[in-house]
Amino acid sequence: MSREGARGQEYNAWSGDGGNPPNHDVNLVFTRFLSGPFDFTPGVIQVTYPQYKKNNRVNTTAAKQLAMYVTFHSPLQMAADLPENYEKYPDLFQFIVDVPADWEETHRLNGEIGEYVTLARKQRGGEDWFIGSIINEKKRDFDLRSNFWQTTRPTLPKSIAMLMPPTGKPILLPTK
Repeated sequence: MSREGARGQEYNAWSGDGGNPPNHDVNLVFTRFLSGPFDFTPGVIQVTYPQYKKNNRVNTTAAKQLAMYVTFHSPLQMAADLPENYEKYPDLFQFIVDVPADWEETHRLNGEIGEYVTLARKQRGGEDWFIGSIINEKKRDFDLRSNFWQTTRPTLPKSIAMLMPPTGKPILLPTK
């Protein structure tokens, strides 16, 4: 159903070399994920853990972690953070609960190896589409209008966009 085979999420929190660089996650979509589902353990909302490891920050953001549920295919997903961190952010945890773990259809809307990738995925057995976009450390603005939207005319899910404000907490934008 799923397997590992690359430097996963655990290196982001505990590795002595600072963990995976931001482009590592983007590269996985273009490399490791070509061979099938992959166990990466996304879902880290709290990116610092001073009580366990001072002066350490996980190389990610909450928005990127949530987008991984869409960009990283694994029919067996999990929530990798501590339960108390999900209690602090119930709206973010609800996204993890609601996002499908398997997909009927996938479209790459944009992408460049090591830089960024945006995928649109249709829920298996449903009508909702989810969009996930992950990037390296460079700020990006995307225009996601494409032939895909004009020919597919997908039914939009409850939330389609995750914006990354300076606070680091994503905002889920309702579409209905």
